[in-house]
Amino acid sequence: MNFSHALIIISVLCVLLLSAGCTQPSGPPVTQSTTVSTPPTTLPTFTPVVTVTTPSLTPGPVDTLPDQYMIAVDVASNGLSINPQITATFQGGKGQNFVSSIQFELIRSDGKVEKQTIYQPLHKGETITLNCTTANTNRAIVMVTVTHNSYIIRDEQVAFRQY
Repeated sequence: MNFSHALIIISVLCVLLLSAGCTQPSGPPVTQSTTVSTPPTTLPTFTPVVTVTTPSLTPGPVDTLPDQYMIAVDVASNGLSINPQITATFQGGKGQNFVSSIQFELIRSDGKVEKQTIYQPLHKGETITLNCTTANTNRAIVMVTVTHNSYIIRDEQVAFRQY
């Protein structure tokens, strides 16, 4: 008997073996009916409490940078009623190489908050410009990160126009 005949016989036997388990008649379906009565439950009603916090326009305290980390950041409005903006300008300082980021946050008089951050390498004259309102109560906050510590170096109301 050669190899191909043996392979055919083995494959036929495997097919017959597999089909033998699938040909048993199935018994009648088992049906059970159980009635479970559950008492009606009343779910407690919760009224969600939504608290809307409007950011304060009142400036808070500022931090003093250690002397070796001192830098200067100027904050000013452009005074244009068509496109009102407030700009924070990095002016450098002896701590320029130690500052990893400068974040400028603007709390507008209409309650909207805008933030933008600049990172190392910092160059004198770099600016962050954010849109503001034409009211004189826009609050500007400048936060500096130095060696994993954050310092608020400016927190003030910036007038839209200087008269």
